[in-house]
Amino acid sequence: DLGSLNSVREFVDAYKRKGYPIDALVCNAAVYLPTDPEPSFTADGYEASVGINHLGHFLLCHLLIDDIAKSKDPRVIIVGSVTGNTNTLA
Repeated sequence: DLGSLNSVREFVDAYKRKGYPIDALVCNAAVYLPTDPEPSFTADGYEASVGINHLGHFLLCHLLIDDIAKSKDPRVIIVGSVTGNTNTLA
């Protein structure tokens, strides 16, 4: 759950305990709710799009970057979307 920084930490801890290698990380989760009349917030109190789209991904990358760097061909991929196109904003 990228909307909970504690959940991100728990996921990384559990993943590392299993001892699996990690060659790449693709960050593709996002929240986009421009027509909601009121903002929604993450478990940590951040506005949802900031908490999920940015802070959750940043923490996940930060906690895994040393493990990813051990790969022969390490990659961190951040996927954008059509929401970056101002012609599609509500």
